[in-house]
Amino acid sequence: MSISDHGPRRVLCVIGYPIGHSVSPAMQNAAIRALGLSLTYVAFEVHPRCLGDAVRGALALRIAGMNVTIPHKSAVLRYLDSVSPRARALSSVNTICFSNGGSHGDSTDGPGFLASLRDEGVDPAGRRVVLIGAGGSARAVAHALLESGAAAVTIAARDADRRASALAALAPADIHGRLRGCSTEPKDLHPEVADADMVVNCTPLGMSPRADAMPPVDTDWLRPETVVCDLIYNPPTTRFLQSARARGCRTIDGRGML
Repeated sequence: MSISDHGPRRVLCVIGYPIGHSVSPAMQNAAIRALGLSLTYVAFEVHPRCLGDAVRGALALRIAGMNVTIPHKSAVLRYLDSVSPRARALSSVNTICFSNGGSHGDSTDGPGFLASLRDEGVDPAGRRVVLIGAGGSARAVAHALLESGAAAVTIAARDADRRASALAALAPADIHGRLRGCSTEPKDLHPEVADADMVVNCTPLGMSPRADAMPPVDTDWLRPETVVCDLIYNPPTTRFLQSARARGCRTIDGRGML
């Protein structure tokens, strides 16, 4: 008799807009089957204007837990009953637990990114890192890098207001002045990338179905010894990582963080 014959299965889910690129259901359901749990994991496409309804509906339907991806990681905070100090500081939530009639948000992006580096034998301590993007994932990764002893973290973003917001959110973690921002204009970004020990794409540029897109980094700026990471996991080897490999760089894709 299969576990599905033992009554109703509780639901876990991921929400985003769009969500068709997500491999989370396949990955999580494989883990659920291996552990013999009475759970199932599904993906829901939620338009930004319906985000509050989705959270309230999940609570009413007794959804066991929810992952949150682009573009909802910051906006979802206003709909939660409580948020971890880390997620509150970052203004970013990627995991929601529902219990006792309430919702609690946390961010696991930063620890997940560090774990992916450790799995590849990369220690961020003492490294100069450039992050492309200033969204929820970028803030979480920056926070984790600062706590892990990175020598310098630069957040590069086209949107000045978003960049300033990210820097302000991370200020408490920047106890030694290691955090700064720059624009993605070539005159500003080129010297930062050329001096970096690690460059991380924290934008969705290059994600399926727009796999031909690239973050605003000319890979000719990269030194061969630079470690290049992409938080995108679908496709696992983005055009950005392919181009970085052609420069001789070591690359790390987003599957480990996922």
